[in-house]
Amino acid sequence: MGHCIFIRYLRFPRTLWIIIIPLIFSPLLLNKSPPLRCLYGVFVIAALWVTEVVPLAVTSLLPILIFPLLGLITSKEICMNYIKDASVLFICTLMLSLAVENCKLHRRIALFMLSKIGGKPIFLIMGMLGTSAIISIWISDTAATSLMVPIAIAVTETIIRNPLEIQKKDERSRFEQTPREQLNWNQRSTSEKALLKAMMLSCSHGSLIGGTTMLTSTGPNLVFKEKIYEALGEKESGITFLTWIFFTLPPLTFYLLASLFSMQMVFFGPKSFLNIFRRTTQDEEDRANAIRAAIKVERSQLQPVSFAELSVLGWFMLLIIGWITRNPGFVEGWGELLFGSKSHMCRIILIYVGTACLQAIIYVWRIYP
Repeated sequence: MGHCIFIRYLRFPRTLWIIIIPLIFSPLLLNKSPPLRCLYGVFVIAALWVTEVVPLAVTSLLPILIFPLLGLITSKEICMNYIKDASVLFICTLMLSLAVENCKLHRRIALFMLSKIGGKPIFLIMGMLGTSAIISIWISDTAATSLMVPIAIAVTETIIRNPLEIQKKDERSRFEQTPREQLNWNQRSTSEKALLKAMMLSCSHGSLIGGTTMLTSTGPNLVFKEKIYEALGEKESGITFLTWIFFTLPPLTFYLLASLFSMQMVFFGPKSFLNIFRRTTQDEEDRANAIRAAIKVERSQLQPVSFAELSVLGWFMLLIIGWITRNPGFVEGWGELLFGSKSHMCRIILIYVGTACLQAIIYVWRIYP
């Protein structure tokens, strides 16, 4: 299978040019002269620009990748020709978020996690909070919430409706109904409305809380990092991806538990906490089975795992490893070993943009076979 994919990859003319163009000008790199290395970068970018073997938007960002790798300029300095380096990092974060959303990888992960929850309200809310928080670590808060709300509606809809409602609902397209109509809001009891409200709030709460976990999760984190680095310097500040994660994990756990506690108190009352320890009733068992069935239906509607999903997942894993190992803090990371003490935080943009470029190349390959 892998051999066939490799052969198809080589037969693709666009891919051949992507490989050939850098090789054609590679003799310029035999001499370590900075002008020749700069000329190599200019020729490669110009050739890609003229031939359009990759999208022009990708080619326009290649200087951020090529010239720092050639040792001609720091990534922070070259980013200033576009916008601030923190803004470039944020834009590249959005690019990867769009890649995840486009291939529906986040939906597959969310449905898998929700398939493991129980049928009690506290477990439902806990599952929605945790899933929303984990998804929000890698994509924006808004995108995570917009993903989780339809799933929450589908889950709660399955719990509270009866077979007669299912039959009537199937006779009318879902696209013709608002969320209130889908859930027959005006006909719901107080307890059912409380569950619906708690499920909706858990999506937004989890997304907001999860957005604090990593430096790249939200824009304010990047702004904070930039200001601290300007005031104290990168090494003196002691802020790295690894130290930031260690710093945010305890508050993350506390905020999730506090959100769960507050929603349970507001919507279900203090007695609801005692239900955790009692034996599951037959009604709750039926409800849990209904939830699993609803999520199974949602998962069955997903397409088989695609090349795009595996590719994005692989690049994301590589990206996370690169973030953490670049400057762990207690040992020298690859940033120090490869680039020395002049390595800047913005060099992580190289991973971002390089990943985005390769994803764009693969996208062209799959669209124009």
